[in-house]
Amino acid sequence: MNNYYIEANHLIKEFKNKVVVQDISFGVQPGTIFGLLGPNGAGKTTTLRMLTGQLQPNSGKALINGKDPIRNHETVRKEIGIVFEDQNIYERLNARQNLLFTCWLYHLPPKRADEALEMVGLLKDAKRTVQNFSTGMKQRLMIARAIMSNPLALFLDEPARGLDPVSARNIREIIQNLARNGAAIILTTHMMDEAEFLCHQVGFINHGKLIACSTPEQLKLHYSGKNVKVTLQHEDNTETSAMFNLEQESDRIRLAHELMENKVTILQSQQASLEDVFIHLASQNA
Repeated sequence: MNNYYIEANHLIKEFKNKVVVQDISFGVQPGTIFGLLGPNGAGKTTTLRMLTGQLQPNSGKALINGKDPIRNHETVRKEIGIVFEDQNIYERLNARQNLLFTCWLYHLPPKRADEALEMVGLLKDAKRTVQNFSTGMKQRLMIARAIMSNPLALFLDEPARGLDPVSARNIREIIQNLARNGAAIILTTHMMDEAEFLCHQVGFINHGKLIACSTPEQLKLHYSGKNVKVTLQHEDNTETSAMFNLEQESDRIRLAHELMENKVTILQSQQASLEDVFIHLASQNA
């Protein structure tokens, strides 16, 4: 028995006879950050909308804690938090008023507004009008709104897009703390360094298909190929670095020559980055 809190079981979605999500399956356990990665138009947001009950799949099942998010809408909406890319907050209200409105909608005690603002570092700005917030502050407010009901499932669509480094770091810390407290989290991002830093597992989606799914380390290891980085020492005692691809005969001959000349001082394998994996998979499935 798995203990997935979020499950996608053979999800298929069509729009106007075009299949945009093709038989996607994966699961996310509590305390896990799952990165759903892929190029624009790959089907990431459509998948999130099916998992959150905003779209009905043509086939397959989306489950939140074992429940269908459309048939059990009232129950499931209290168990999930959603932050989509558009910052749909009320800019003429202050931060606290935005969250008090959410308290009213979801029948939450008003104190949850200040508790959520404190969690994202905005309590001191509670009375500021949101239209005067920076982009990063607005993003943190959206996350505060999403976590007010203490959701055990959280969906984040490009949570750090367009943010400065400090704001992006704040968002990452919030996401990590939520996972440590047991939330199952799915995020989409085009920032591979962010996914590599945050995610326990990643799934690559392209043309609606899930083409790879594993931990970042396993994917990087699998797609590293046979590249080695070599440090060479020269007659004047200077050193330079060079890359050799052991799948290329010319590189193998060059490296053998350097080894025979005793010029090699350091030889190490060169692991692919998650960005390398992303580019490779996107090009292979173009």
